[in-house]
Amino acid sequence: MLTIASSQTREAADALAVEFCYVNGKTARRRLVRALHSLLPRIQSVQIPCFARLVATLSQSIKDIGPPLVTSLEGEFFHLFHKKDQSAAASEQRQRNARFLAELCKFHVCSSNTLFHVLKACLDEFTQQNIDVACTSRYSHVKLEAFADDLTRTR
Repeated sequence: MLTIASSQTREAADALAVEFCYVNGKTARRRLVRALHSLLPRIQSVQIPCFARLVATLSQSIKDIGPPLVTSLEGEFFHLFHKKDQSAAASEQRQRNARFLAELCKFHVCSSNTLFHVLKACLDEFTQQNIDVACTSRYSHVKLEAFADDLTRTR
């Protein structure tokens, strides 16, 4: 877990993926998902793409790493979203969850529907914290034309 927290480059993420393949087991996979999820509040935002790359690399051969992580990230995001906590820490945690989901979507680990659901929730409740989440999540790689059409139809 210490080496996961200190990785900041693509090469480090790839080396961790290779290292993990040697200790691959059901409990190790569960521990990795929990470690990635629990480290999210304490890491720098620069490390989020490295974590997403690690998950994407491992998800190509190990199918039960990506979906549990996406489910837990989405669940935590909506828990914080419905809690209506206006503190800076809660807002930052929602931003990190949304950014991690966006990075996972970029690597095709997370579906774009999940990302649209998060974005739609942020835009439906138009507050400063939700605007920050929508802006910092880097949704640019997802096709937003269909989503914009949906928003104009509902308006």
